[in-house]
Amino acid sequence: MIRLRQLKNDILPITAFRTQLVSILKRLEGHKTPLVLTHNGRAAAVLLSVEAYEQMVENLEVAKATIPSMMAVIKGEVEGIEGAKIKKEAKK
Repeated sequence: MIRLRQLKNDILPITAFRTQLVSILKRLEGHKTPLVLTHNGRAAAVLLSVEAYEQMVENLEVAKATIPSMMAVIKGEVEGIEGAKIKKEAKK
């Protein structure tokens, strides 16, 4: 999983990216943290390893699948696990 943290060590001007492309790609393979490319001093792009990108997409899909169920519990449309446990214990 990509950890949210300070990116100050992971910022690189696009000109350095052009000249150090191979070493930067190797670095991305070994790390799960993103690399921010800048152009004229401003963030222009974010690079991720394929593994980090796939993990991010998987996490997003899980979140999208989970949120509707969680919202139903919050709205009281469906009982959460605790409600089910309480009812089960009351039946004993």
